[in-house]
Amino acid sequence: MQTWEVRKLPAESTWGPNATVRVILPTSGQLSAILYHISATPVSDARNALEKWRLIDYINEIKVLVNGSTVEKSMTGRVAKYLNWCDGGPSILDQDQNYATSTNRVHGCINFGRYFKDKEFGLDLGKYDSVELNLTNDAAAGIYSAFATPSVFGVFLKDAPSGIFKGHTRTEEYRKWTTVQAAIEYLRLQEEGRLRKIVFQVDPAVGVTMQPDTTLYNVLYNLRITHKAKSSELFNGNLRDLWYLNAMEDGRDIIQGCEPYHTSLYGFRNGLGQTFAKAASYVGSATVQGLASQAFIPGMDSSAQARVVNTDPAQYSALFAGLSLENCAQWRYDTYGDLNDAADMQAEKPIELEVTTRDASGAGGGVVRVETDRVLYP
Repeated sequence: MQTWEVRKLPAESTWGPNATVRVILPTSGQLSAILYHISATPVSDARNALEKWRLIDYINEIKVLVNGSTVEKSMTGRVAKYLNWCDGGPSILDQDQNYATSTNRVHGCINFGRYFKDKEFGLDLGKYDSVELNLTNDAAAGIYSAFATPSVFGVFLKDAPSGIFKGHTRTEEYRKWTTVQAAIEYLRLQEEGRLRKIVFQVDPAVGVTMQPDTTLYNVLYNLRITHKAKSSELFNGNLRDLWYLNAMEDGRDIIQGCEPYHTSLYGFRNGLGQTFAKAASYVGSATVQGLASQAFIPGMDSSAQARVVNTDPAQYSALFAGLSLENCAQWRYDTYGDLNDAADMQAEKPIELEVTTRDASGAGGGVVRVETDRVLYP
């Protein structure tokens, strides 16, 4: 019988704003996943008029390197959250708030298998000279005054022999660019391994009040996915079409929660690419009922929401329901973990993408990330 071991992995140094901290992993063991707990102390009122206001927004790189330079994992904190959700994890793990100097936290998981505690796929640490985790934040000292040294845990298949895993997942940011109105980006993907999914994250540009200039599906207006030198076309449609395809495949409602203390009419990310429904309760600054009601700008259904508040200091505790967790969508190859449907990238090469930005005001200046999730075999 196989059992599991959860082992704390100490960080190499302390951490601070706009810095990287490294965790050296053991030289042996069958690693299924890495859990991380990040916390930071915010500067009071520094994020009350920012779209980028949650701690997860400032975790700009999570990277796992083997043998010093080979990338096994590379992603932002937001993309890591989405990928964990794709593997069956929850959509809410933290209390996102920006009132005063209350500690902010991010909890996350990086899987080296198809899902958490996968007994068939994972990373055999003994096959490498070195394995390390790097966590990087891009927060200025005027946003967060201090970052605690993160708590990191490895989830190991205990007493398992080397070679028990059939392979592992390699998940990496393949391309990132700033969009230009009416432009097309052409991408040719890797040719090694079996492709589980391609993830697309879309962040539109925002104006002076941090409200999006346009919808995500104008920034990524059309996506074409082809195999074998375009002789096989798998998808040719709008980002919103892909959202609904994902909704049918996933079969789970996406709910996000946060407690914003934002300046009235300023946009803030709520963790969804499109919001259908919103509900909020008033969180006062004293133990008496406040005068404020809970109100959002009507009609806002893009990647940010905005509060409408009166002069009474009011914080909301809100729940949002919609599509596109952390502004992400996926083209999925494997069927509920069945890798027989994952694309053999060598046999299907070249796998190509055409990503079109709409010829419309506001569609330029956004950011698109493309993340590939592959299975590599020994």
